[in-house]
Amino acid sequence: MDVSQVVESALTLTASDFAQANVEVSVDTHATPLTVHVDPVHLEQVLLNLLRNALDAGGASVEVRTALQTGLVAIEVRDTGPGLPDDVRARLFSPFTTTKPGGLGLGLSLSHSLVEGMHGTLSGENRPEGGATFTVTLPLATRAVEAAGA
Repeated sequence: MDVSQVVESALTLTASDFAQANVEVSVDTHATPLTVHVDPVHLEQVLLNLLRNALDAGGASVEVRTALQTGLVAIEVRDTGPGLPDDVRARLFSPFTTTKPGGLGLGLSLSHSLVEGMHGTLSGENRPEGGATFTVTLPLATRAVEAAGA
């Protein structure tokens, strides 16, 4: 399936939350379909978690991008919030790690496990200009690699 379809679905499910919080969302998807072999429900769950975390970060905007890398599809969720505290970055994907009052700290841990189950990676880092970027990378489907010449 094309990752853009899953991105659009997750954005549709969170649109009212972003509108209510007055947070601008921009989307920049790759011009051609980026096909991956994944469970779309699992990928959507990961994206929903990343989008909700970006919204909770309290910044003015969130950007979602998809890109083709050598044999990989990258999905980035960027926010303009305060970024990741140093003490949290080292254990970002560990269970029960949270910066949210009343948060359980299971979302990123679960998302990390789901992405690994799709033979991908999930990473998070601070942006030099402020905010954070979370990146999901997944293997491009074999036929799509051949068609793209990657």
